[in-house]
Amino acid sequence: MNGNDHTANAMPMDQPLTWRDFLDDPDPLLAALAREIRDTPAQVRAHRKYYSLHQEELQDKARTRAHTRWERNQNLSAGEQTILMERARASQARYRASKWQELADKEKLRREKKKHPELPDLTSTCFFPPPLHDHFDEFQ
Repeated sequence: MNGNDHTANAMPMDQPLTWRDFLDDPDPLLAALAREIRDTPAQVRAHRKYYSLHQEELQDKARTRAHTRWERNQNLSAGEQTILMERARASQARYRASKWQELADKEKLRREKKKHPELPDLTSTCFFPPPLHDHFDEFQ
């Protein structure tokens, strides 16, 4: 960090910063990101609790939707069914390609990190990106 960074005076750098250090940050973006990280586990627990309480009802709705979709597709002509199947395959292929690209990007980042250990760990949930401009005051 350089001398212009407002977090440089906040904590000694012998310990890495965590999201808790940014909850009251003067930068609204950093504070919002920290609050989102803080609130995410509670939201996940709430969704899991809702699902466990309404599991049967939600599964019945999903089965009904799937059966309705299946019946609707059975009433289509062979050509229309083929088009739907091709669309589904194309969608799955795009999804798989995006996941492969995501894995490749992570591997590339891991290798770069291995080559250059001084780079920040972008995969960590505790990392916040540096400001866009180190000399922001010059642009005002």
